[in-house]
Amino acid sequence: MRVNLLGKVQTSPSDPMSEVMARVDEIDRRIAAEVDAMQKDLFRAMDMIDALEDSRERQVLTLFFLNPTVNRMEDVADLMHYSIQHIYRIYKSAIANCSSIVNDESKCESDL
Repeated sequence: MRVNLLGKVQTSPSDPMSEVMARVDEIDRRIAAEVDAMQKDLFRAMDMIDALEDSRERQVLTLFFLNPTVNRMEDVADLMHYSIQHIYRIYKSAIANCSSIVNDESKCESDL
């Protein structure tokens, strides 16, 4: 330890590269945690879609939410050869049924 002319203690110079590497490591860990959380959410969504009884509801939600080439409901309508209005009816029913599934799961968990 040395004291400079102003009376302040000088510590050993910090290594900027090790600071950068520590920061990169922290960011890598946060990204890995986010990816893990996203994968869990994706698997939960897939399980919920699979739990739907109506195959058209499963297909609409799978195409819209899980197919990276589908960006709009119009794309779903084109792929399924249905009108856009009919796709929205199926979608609305599917979302209502998913909501029922979530509510049923919540009731089961609260009974435990």
